[in-house]
Amino acid sequence: MKKLITILTFLVLLSATALDAKTRYTLWTRPTFVSCSVEMNCPKEMPGLKLEYRKVGEKAWKEAEILPFFATQPGYRTSIFRLEEDTKYECQFVLKGKRLCKGSFTTWKSDVPVAKTIELNPDKLPIYIKEGGTRNGWVRYTAPEGAVFCNNGTRPTIIVDGVDYILIDGLECQGPQIHDGVISVKNSTGVRIQNCDIYDFGRLAPVNYEDRGVPQINGKNVNFDGAIKIHKGCSEVVVERCYIHDSFGKSNSWRYAHPAGTEAVILYRPDHSTVIRYNDFIGSDLHRFNDAVESQGNFAEDGGFNRDADIYGNFMIFCNDDCIELDGGQRNVRLFDNRFEGALVGPSIQGCMVSPSFSFDNIISGLGDEFGMVGSGFKTGGGRHGPEAKTYIWNNTWWNKSGGFNNMEALEAHLWNNTFAEGCKIRNLDKSPKSTAQNNKMNVKMTDADIPVELPARPCPFILSAARESDLKDGYTLQLKALPELKGEQPWRVRRNFDMDWFEVSPDEGVLHPGETVTLTVHLDPDKIKDRRVYRSAFIVRTPEGLSRPFSFYVNTDYVTPFRPEIAEDDAVFVDVFNPVSGEARIVDSPDTEFGKVVRLPDGEEGLVYEFSVPKEGPWWIKIRARGMTNGYVQSGVDGDYLSTQLMTFKDYMSWAIVAPGKKQGNRISCWNFAPGQTHRICIRKAKRTPENFEIEGIVVTRDPAPFEPR
Repeated sequence: MKKLITILTFLVLLSATALDAKTRYTLWTRPTFVSCSVEMNCPKEMPGLKLEYRKVGEKAWKEAEILPFFATQPGYRTSIFRLEEDTKYECQFVLKGKRLCKGSFTTWKSDVPVAKTIELNPDKLPIYIKEGGTRNGWVRYTAPEGAVFCNNGTRPTIIVDGVDYILIDGLECQGPQIHDGVISVKNSTGVRIQNCDIYDFGRLAPVNYEDRGVPQINGKNVNFDGAIKIHKGCSEVVVERCYIHDSFGKSNSWRYAHPAGTEAVILYRPDHSTVIRYNDFIGSDLHRFNDAVESQGNFAEDGGFNRDADIYGNFMIFCNDDCIELDGGQRNVRLFDNRFEGALVGPSIQGCMVSPSFSFDNIISGLGDEFGMVGSGFKTGGGRHGPEAKTYIWNNTWWNKSGGFNNMEALEAHLWNNTFAEGCKIRNLDKSPKSTAQNNKMNVKMTDADIPVELPARPCPFILSAARESDLKDGYTLQLKALPELKGEQPWRVRRNFDMDWFEVSPDEGVLHPGETVTLTVHLDPDKIKDRRVYRSAFIVRTPEGLSRPFSFYVNTDYVTPFRPEIAEDDAVFVDVFNPVSGEARIVDSPDTEFGKVVRLPDGEEGLVYEFSVPKEGPWWIKIRARGMTNGYVQSGVDGDYLSTQLMTFKDYMSWAIVAPGKKQGNRISCWNFAPGQTHRICIRKAKRTPENFEIEGIVVTRDPAPFEPR
C-alpha cells in the first residue's frame, strides 16, 4: 500500500496524469507560472474534440483556442495561456458532450518558501553551490550589500551541478572573460536566477578577416560565450529580472559571416520548463551580442528550449544575429509580451522540429545589426523543420524596418491579427499549402509613438511616456509616471551600459510616490558623438527588485567614414574609378564627394574593368565605396574569375563595402594573396537588381578591412 501511494503521488506531482480505463485516453499536463502544456494521446484525429479548463471551484469552462493533432506521435498537444500564478486548475477533453479524460494542475508561484539563506563570499571564487532544498523549502543564495563578484579566473563565478530548489538572488557579477560563462547550471531542477547584474564576460578576440571575418583565438571561433548557461539535465530553471550587458567579448556581423561571439543566455537542450521573464539583455554597437538568447541543437528534437517553456516580458536589443533562438524542439514553447529591437532578426523559429510553438503579443521594432543590415521579423528559413512542424503567431507587431514573415513549405504557420508596418510582407504563402494568414493588418504607417510603452509587459509599478525615439536631440524629455498599483514609496535608478557614456539622464535616481510623475531629461555629450553615423542606445529605469521600464533611442549625425581613413600608406592602394581600362564610365558631377564626381555603371555585359598592382605580399581585400541602394546587387570578378552576383548593403551616403567575387561564404568576404609588381584586374558590372542611381566614388585594395567599416 505504501508503494502504491508513492507511485500515485509521483504521477500527480510531475505530470498530473489522469487515465480513463474504459477509453484509454491519457491527459497529461505540465504548468509554469502563467501557462500550461496539455497533451492527450489518441490513435487518430477526432473532429469536434475540445479542450476545456477552469479554476477549481468555478462553474464555467473555458475552451482552448488552439488544438492541433499530430500523427507522428499520435495525439493532441497544445498550451493554455494567460493563467494566474499559484492557482489550481482542472481541464478535460470533451467530444460531443462526453468527457474523454480529466486532469488538474497548479501553476507556479513567484514567491517560493525559503528554508535557509546563505550569504556568498565574493572573495572566494569560483563558488560551487552544494546545498539544495526541496519544493517546500528552498535555499536562497545572496550576497553582502554592495558586493561585486569580480572573477578574473578560468572558471564560472557560480557553478550549479546536481543541486535542486535554489535561488541565486541579487548578485552583481563582473567577468570572467572565458567561454564557460558566469553562472553555469547543470543536472538540476528548480533553479531560479533572479535580479542579477552581469557584465564584462566572454572572450575578446581579434577578427580574422582571412577566415570569414569572425573572432578567433588560435584559429578557433570565439562563440557561445554566454553569461548564463543552462545545460542538459536541467528542468524548471528560471532567469528573471536580470540585467545582462556590456560583454567583454564582441560578435561579428553578417557583413562577414554567420555571427559568433557572446550571448546573455545559452540553452544546451534543457529537459523542460525553462522560463525567461522580465529581463533586460542589452548589447551595444561596440559590444553586440551574437544572439541575446542562443540555443544549441537547432535542428534536434530536444534542441533549444526543448519543451514546455515560457519566454515573456523581456527586452532584448542590439544583437548581430537573432534576438532569440527558439530553434529546436519547440514542443509547447511560448513566446509572448516581449520587445525585440536592434538585431538582424527578431525571434528565430527555424528548426521547429516537434512543435507546436506559440508567439503572441510581441513587438519587433527597428531591426538592424551594427552596420544596419535587416533580416526577417521572424526567421523561418535556413534549415529543415520537423515532419509536422506547426507554429501559431498572433497579435504581434512588425514595426518599421522589420522584414516581415517568410512562409516555408515544411513549416505549417498560422498568422492572424498581426500588424505589419509599411514594407513588411507575408511572403510565399502559396508555397506553404497548410499555412494560413487571416485578419492581419498590412502596410500600416507607424511612428515611434505606436510602440506600446507597456511592452515588454511586466508587473512594474511605473511606466514611461515613450518607448523609443528614432531621432533624439539634446534635452529630450520623457515622463516616469506612477501606476495605480503603486501603493507606497518606490525607489528607482536609471541604468545604462558602460560604453554608452555619451549621454546622461537627469535625474538618474529617486523615489516615486503614488500619483507622482517625474520628468527625465536626456543630455548628449557632443565631444563623444563624432565618429559614427548613428549612435544607438537604450537605458532602463530599474527598481531594486530588478523590474524595469526600457527606453531606446538613436542619435543621427552627418558623419561619413573617411575616403582615406588612418592606415599605413603601403597597406592601401586606391584605384582611379574614373579611368577604367575597359568599359565606359558614366561620370556624374557630385560636389559632396571626394573628387566632386562619381561613376555610374554602364548598361551591357562589359561593365568596368580596372587595373592595379600592390606594393607588398598579401593578403589583400577589395572594397568599393558607393551609395544609392539599401539591399542591391552588383557583379564582380578578379583576374578573370567568375563574375558572381553579390548582395551589397549601402546607404544614401557614401560608405565602403567588401567586394567578394566567387562563391565564398555567400559572397561576403574574400581575400587574395596578390604578389607585388604584378598587374591585376577587377571587373564590376550591373546585376539584375542594381538600381540606376547606384554611384561609385572609389575602390581600394587594402591589407586591413577594419578602418573602412561604415560606422
